[in-house]
Amino acid sequence: NIYEMNISFETKLVAFYLIIKFIFIAILISVFDLIFLQSYFNYSDLSDNLDFNIRSHNGLFSAVLSVFSIDDISKPIAIFVAFLLNSLKDLIILFIATSVTSKRVAVIFCIFLAMHPYLAIYHAKLTTDIFAGLAVACLLFKIFRKFVSPWTELAIVFLLSGLRNSTIPMLGVFSAIHVIRQFLAGNVKNSIIDFMCGRS
Repeated sequence: NIYEMNISFETKLVAFYLIIKFIFIAILISVFDLIFLQSYFNYSDLSDNLDFNIRSHNGLFSAVLSVFSIDDISKPIAIFVAFLLNSLKDLIILFIATSVTSKRVAVIFCIFLAMHPYLAIYHAKLTTDIFAGLAVACLLFKIFRKFVSPWTELAIVFLLSGLRNSTIPMLGVFSAIHVIRQFLAGNVKNSIIDFMCGRS
């Protein structure tokens, strides 16, 4: 069972990840412009999502920026939200890995996630890529464990697709494959119910 874990070990692993990630990101931000000759917070697509442009490709993301008055992703609120959501994505994946590996492997994987250079480049940047990563993490978690309810799943799918529209094909294909598998298995009624309720 994915929840059969030592809570003490899990708590320590989360704290270990957050401490390493925070230190690594702080160092990276401070030296980024010296290494790459540009700001860590350079995000060329930001202008397309400003001014509450609900008709943009990522309408909900534009709405979030407007609600929190974010017009510069180097603002503390933007950094905090980005760090929080990216850490959540990493911790979901770490949680899954911990449930199917040994503690030693989990610690190694934790260090890998915390210090991966490419992940670090985007970890504190509030971009739409965050929500694509969250969508993948949620699908992986769903494979191992159902969410609380199908309506919760549907809400998550809706939010992520609005925040990052490129997740729509992926989420759609994932759900369609499940419905087809149910249908081929003879569970016609269940496949229809699953589709209508957002189950996959």
